Amino acid sequence: MKGFVLAGTHSGVGKTTITLGMMRALRKRGNFVAPFKVGPDYIDPMFHTIAAGHPSYNLDLVMMGRKGMADTFSRHAANSDYAVVEGVMGLFDGRDFTLDNGSSAHLARLLDLPIFLVVDAHGMAASVLAHIQGFSAYDPNLKIAGIILNRVASKGLFDYLKGPIESALGLPCIGFLEKDESMVLKSRHLGLIPVNEVDEFEVQLNGIADRILKNFDWERIEEILIDREVHVPEEEKQDKRFQGMRIAIARDDAFNFYYQENLDLLESWGIEWVPCSPLKDSKLPDNIDALVLGGGFPEVFAGDLMDNQGFVEDLKKRIGAGMPVYAECGGYIYLSQSIRKLDGRICRMAGILPGRVEMTERLQRFGYVSVKWDEMEIPGHEFHRSMVRHADPVKQIYEVRLMRDSSKTWQCGEVKDCTLAAYPHLHFASHPEFLRRMLEIVQRRKEEKQCI
Repeated sequence: MKGFVLAGTHSGVGKTTITLGMMRALRKRGNFVAPFKVGPDYIDPMFHTIAAGHPSYNLDLVMMGRKGMADTFSRHAANSDYAVVEGVMGLFDGRDFTLDNGSSAHLARLLDLPIFLVVDAHGMAASVLAHIQGFSAYDPNLKIAGIILNRVASKGLFDYLKGPIESALGLPCIGFLEKDESMVLKSRHLGLIPVNEVDEFEVQLNGIADRILKNFDWERIEEILIDREVHVPEEEKQDKRFQGMRIAIARDDAFNFYYQENLDLLESWGIEWVPCSPLKDSKLPDNIDALVLGGGFPEVFAGDLMDNQGFVEDLKKRIGAGMPVYAECGGYIYLSQSIRKLDGRICRMAGILPGRVEMTERLQRFGYVSVKWDEMEIPGHEFHRSMVRHADPVKQIYEVRLMRDSSKTWQCGEVKDCTLAAYPHLHFASHPEFLRRMLEIVQRRKEEKQCI
């Protein structure tokens, strides 16, 4: 296996475009590619899965810990030809300003992976040397193995920049992409527009890959990367108490934020997860024990979601009969009474929980959080431009603390009947005791007709 991290000097430098293009280019060269994403992002791994042809896994040191992150990488990289890890934000950006902060650089050091640094060269000449030198010198224990220049006007300009970068800094320039709007991936308020909403993505992706096949020095890349053996960690003992349980999971354009490892964990415990669509299905699947409503964009699809009243009414009926529901972020919004958009329009939601949602211009409580439920604690992540307002106090079971500022705490985890809804996204696979407790509630509901 040959592995590397594709990192950027800052957010918006084009690392996702280049990552996707390299994944598809490596596939076109006949390789098995294992894709990974540093950090808590949901959307980039959806693109990875299409580009690489295999599910992408998050590598998050804050939520998963060092061992959990390393085990996940080893488990899914072991049988690949190439493991391609897309970084998060800028190379050194993480939880704080230390070098051991969960950043792309921190992860690359721990996994002993070389870094290809993506640099936006638009509008720069000699200044590109100082820019790159700062990144290469900041952490002397880091292996920046090559430079990729993005938004270069022409091959002639790339050659003009390449010579001084290699002679003055001793860093190989392994390739470039031209400035071309046709290669830009479109965004909205929470980042990239998810791949399932992008028209003709395969055409765009193959176009990017063809440029990379042409403009990258593949012989040099092969010389830089070292083939190494990866040892697969021993499988942990699986909890089979929940074997045979069927859990519906909302997966469509409105709800698609799921960590692949969480789904894998359910399967390893003998649980069948059944996809369903609040956008298109007239009702929930039959014979299910619980429903998971993940994050996504219910605010974008509010009209279509509420036009599908068959699903809403069946959901209310199942909840009334005691079916447990777990909802994160977008799922929480969907269960609310209504949502006020930025233009002032109010759209009704499912009306299962009493809160009313207001979209906001700014991110709310953005970052890593610690979620405490009684004596259990799990890291999580919040990333949303909305707030839920309540006219009257509601029962909430989470105490949430912002990791970068422990003085900021609040309550979340709204509970009504057998429904639990909250903003934080949780990586259950790294803290399975949290999921185990939730499944025990589902199990009791099946056996004793009890709820939270």
